[in-house]
Amino acid sequence: MQVTNLHRLQSAFKELEVRLAHWLRHHFLLALGLVSFILLVNELYVFGADLTRWDPLLISGGLIFVVGLRLSLDVGPKAMETMTRLADRGVLDLKDEAVDQFKRNFAVQADRWAYRGGLFIGATMMIAFLVAFGPQKVLYEQLLLTIIETLAGYIAGRYLGRMAFYGRLRQILKTNAVALQVQPDHPDTVAGFKPLGDLYFFQAMVLTIPALYLAIWWFLIPVVGRYAYWRDPYLGLLVIVLTIEVLAFLLPVWSFHRVMVEQKKKLWPEADQLSQRVVAAQAALAYTETDQDRKALKEQLEHLRKRYWAIEKMPTWPVDIQIRRRFTLNNLFLFLPIINQALNLPEVWQDIIGVMQDIVR
Repeated sequence: MQVTNLHRLQSAFKELEVRLAHWLRHHFLLALGLVSFILLVNELYVFGADLTRWDPLLISGGLIFVVGLRLSLDVGPKAMETMTRLADRGVLDLKDEAVDQFKRNFAVQADRWAYRGGLFIGATMMIAFLVAFGPQKVLYEQLLLTIIETLAGYIAGRYLGRMAFYGRLRQILKTNAVALQVQPDHPDTVAGFKPLGDLYFFQAMVLTIPALYLAIWWFLIPVVGRYAYWRDPYLGLLVIVLTIEVLAFLLPVWSFHRVMVEQKKKLWPEADQLSQRVVAAQAALAYTETDQDRKALKEQLEHLRKRYWAIEKMPTWPVDIQIRRRFTLNNLFLFLPIINQALNLPEVWQDIIGVMQDIVR
């Protein structure tokens, strides 16, 4: 009976999630304005018209939540579209009906990860409040905010769970014996795997939003002289978000990189044979007598050379070098709080914070 009730609750919440997602897609600006209005009313009610007493941590967090949630809505459809495009390109060895069935099974498993992710992040938010304020203060002073933030954490966690699951696509394909086929001549310059790289880079960019919020406030808290009780919980939350980013970008990109490396090695014998044919065609060109034969031989030679260099220069990453550089640069700042904590450099940051305080004053 309890299991049945749990399934009903999950189904009801999923239906509510679908409706809210549909509404948010079509009324994003209205949602942003509504949340802004609620936050404004809350600040006026609690702190009055004195802006210096307002809560910028809460305000920025609420707005970031809405923006991040809106972008997260596009990840699921993009994942389904990615599998369709890979099948259409011949990268996935799946026919139309098989693609649809695979996508349905994939979506079902993604929902399970969404549920687990929601529970995990929701519980993490509750723990963060308990660490920041203590059980007694949470119960008697911060209970409403704790409940709201925990619910928001559950909603966000559902999308984070899905993104982590989408990062397991390579393992799912391998389990279902779905073959992958590189295409050295593909015009997307990454052997036909560009939709995969686009999906995982998009996931990384979505995850950058909460990670950037947490990292920036970790630096700002000593500067503004408030919220000291949130600094350690924010560092813990940042570790969790960056871990999910690794699962949603780095590990899947690496898993497909290994596949591309293996398949490129299998193409080397073809490249070596092509090189011999190129040498033979070049030698025959010197003895070709008619212009027509010479033209035909040149065209053949050009075709052989093109295929040879396509194999030799075929990339072994599903994302191009520019995207990899952008990801690296975007994430350097995000790891600084963790590096600081790991290396224990408080004096350095105290000096930096002191300079920042002088600038702000």
